[in-house]
Amino acid sequence: MNIGERIKNRRLELGLSVDEVAEKIGKNRATVYRYESREIENLPTSVLEPLAKALQTTPAFLIGWDREPDEIDKKVLELYPDFVPGKVFISDIVDARQKEEQLKNYLSSIYSDKEMIEDAYEINMNMQLYNKDGLKKLRERAEEISELSKYTDKDDETPPT
Repeated sequence: MNIGERIKNRRLELGLSVDEVAEKIGKNRATVYRYESREIENLPTSVLEPLAKALQTTPAFLIGWDREPDEIDKKVLELYPDFVPGKVFISDIVDARQKEEQLKNYLSSIYSDKEMIEDAYEINMNMQLYNKDGLKKLRERAEEISELSKYTDKDDETPPT
């Protein structure tokens, strides 16, 4: 079995359409068809890793270096979709999930409104994407918004300063 056949078979096993796989890896459907038909054989790791993740398998399996994922492998990938053998360790994923849970608990101690907790959590998670200049700009915008009374109504819950 070649890489294209493994990609197609795995996609069909999961009941995914070509469009769904294409969306998950940020490619168009024609490109996925070309992978499956072996028109494109030499996949760079920048394509192979997201493709393996989308297909809930490993790059080694797609290349043919590894056995077919068994039920335990599938369960691990179901529980830890960010897991990439040899690249990402489950302990790192668990640590990240614990930190996320701690953040949610902290926000719950500040806000009682579920929507405010979710919004504050999403803001915090998005902040991790910014560089130093982005964080500075975000702080400036937050200060601008806090000066507008319609966003800081005294009846609303606000975090302690």
